[in-house]
Amino acid sequence: MSARREQRAPVDVATLPHWTQVEVRYGDLDVQGHVNNAVYFTYFEQGRVSFFSELRRLGQAGGRDSASSAGDRGEPAEVTLSPADITFVIVSASCRYRQPIVGLAPVYVGVGTGHVTHATVELRYAVCAAPRGMVFATGETLLASVDLATGRPRALPLWSREGLAQLIGA
Repeated sequence: MSARREQRAPVDVATLPHWTQVEVRYGDLDVQGHVNNAVYFTYFEQGRVSFFSELRRLGQAGGRDSASSAGDRGEPAEVTLSPADITFVIVSASCRYRQPIVGLAPVYVGVGTGHVTHATVELRYAVCAAPRGMVFATGETLLASVDLATGRPRALPLWSREGLAQLIGA
């Protein structure tokens, strides 16, 4: 096999700024009692949606969009993403399995960013027993922002750029 593997730095769990709890469902388990390998990508997706909700909240509070009255009082504003907010497609996805998840205890998905360009963002993930705890798997996705009508690349949405600037200084 002559395909070259791109060497990437391992995901540094300590640097992931956003964590969300994910329930392990009975249907996630295979016949051996382990979480099926494909389900990790669903866990990444749940972490990604939570991360984008946080970016949206930060982007709104950061200026151009109006923050809710709850956010004005210092309370976290509840942000619901609409399909028009998620203008991203996955260009590539990878997962490195470290140890199996056994049982139905919740796991935690940490999300951070790697390389960010005008129209793409690399997200990095860790699935752990607790935030920054024992690591079950790490992974990456490269997402491109697209115009939903044409399918062509477009600039990252303003809310995501403002949210990234606040969350990680990007």
